Amino acid sequence: MDAARGIAFLHGCPEAARPKLWRTLLGPGAQEDAAALQERRSAYRELRSRMVADMPHVQERSEDKSEGSSSSTATAKVFRSEVEADARAVWRGEAFVERQEVVEAVTSVVLTHAWRASRYVTGSCDLAALVLFALGGGSFSSLEPEAEADAFWCFSQLMAEVQDSLAGEGLATQARRCHELLRAFDPPLADLLADAGLGALPAMRLGAVLLTRSGLSLAQCARIWDSLLADPRRFEFCDYVVVALLLLNRGELLQRADVGGIAETIIAAPQSAKLETLLRIAYAVCAFERRCVQKTGVWLETGLFVPFECSPCCPGVEVTSTNTALVLDWQGHLISQLAIDLMCFASALKPMRLSSQVEQLTRATTA
Repeated sequence: MDAARGIAFLHGCPEAARPKLWRTLLGPGAQEDAAALQERRSAYRELRSRMVADMPHVQERSEDKSEGSSSSTATAKVFRSEVEADARAVWRGEAFVERQEVVEAVTSVVLTHAWRASRYVTGSCDLAALVLFALGGGSFSSLEPEAEADAFWCFSQLMAEVQDSLAGEGLATQARRCHELLRAFDPPLADLLADAGLGALPAMRLGAVLLTRSGLSLAQCARIWDSLLADPRRFEFCDYVVVALLLLNRGELLQRADVGGIAETIIAAPQSAKLETLLRIAYAVCAFERRCVQKTGVWLETGLFVPFECSPCCPGVEVTSTNTALVLDWQGHLISQLAIDLMCFASALKPMRLSSQVEQLTRATTA
């Protein structure tokens, strides 16, 4: 399984194999078992039937609501209408979610979870639609027969991990985290956003609901989620993608002098991003944050110590390089590629200047 996680993190997963991978990554933790899978599917159908029967009699209680939860009226009928409306509104322009069977499946998954948890969290439909897309065969002509049941259990596990971070203080924390990360890698760009009062916009707009509202397509988001779910640190990779989007649009952002123009460039960033390039920069940011073990250089798995220099205009590299290395267990084979990541990242940022030793190592590796 560790090997599969490593491959999924770096290279994604074929569309046909994605349902099994996501069920495993968002499953109970054990290897997928056919009997257990059928039992969970039957359990979902029973839960859904109970929800449908009970929903007309359920009253939402105001004390059960919290920030980020539905703020509609107290009747279960209106509660259902709100979820259905949200299900129809998500991922606009995507042919997959325009199909009636998909809207009904997303509504059932989210309603059953909300009924079971006594809480509806804004953004649930965005996440449920993406999970259903991945588990239901993606762009195939029709949903797989058991996709809805599988999506429910994966969605439930996902919500257990992230629902508190989707609103309120969770969003504010993500905004601070992304801005600090950007400042570490590109202080001039971070200062530009801060001076314009837009320091929180990248996280609020691009990183909202785990990238599902960023403007990326369903297929692009599913590919990024292959990496995000396979990452042992899970949703930390979302921050790296947000920063990568900003770095890819660095030139255009620095040329903008008005707040409106800066905001428009940030919002439009996902539409012009090439997924392969975006992920490569995100991996490079991840490499710096997790592999740099000393202030003056890095150790490769071969035992070779490679020093690097930091330009005064890019002090952020020194900040991140003092972090303790937290190398992913299944990424050992990647450590020898650090020089390539460094050069890739340097070519995107320009301010950083690598030492001749790293440049020579990179040429030797790529020759």
